[in-house]
Amino acid sequence: MNQNQNMNQYYQQQYPTPPAKTNDRGKTGFILGLISVILLFPFFNPFMLWIVWIIAIIGLVYSIKGLRVAPRGFAVAGLVLSAFPFVFHVIYLLFL
Repeated sequence: MNQNQNMNQYYQQQYPTPPAKTNDRGKTGFILGLISVILLFPFFNPFMLWIVWIIAIIGLVYSIKGLRVAPRGFAVAGLVLSAFPFVFHVIYLLFL
């Protein structure tokens, strides 16, 4: 009987799992990069381009800061998405 009581106490002690690590800077950079890519195509005019560039620069800053913290998935995706408007604009100007 004593052994069953010890077993019950062992199984009843459950430790809470630690919270999953998140990278808020990486997520912010990803969201801003996604917004800049979405706004780039339908409104390709000079005024909207400045807004897209500002959003993309802020997204680049957050993504670069997010690369220093694990997990880095959203930060890398945000870096790619935030850099896309600049690359697209340079290619557009070269072949205009």
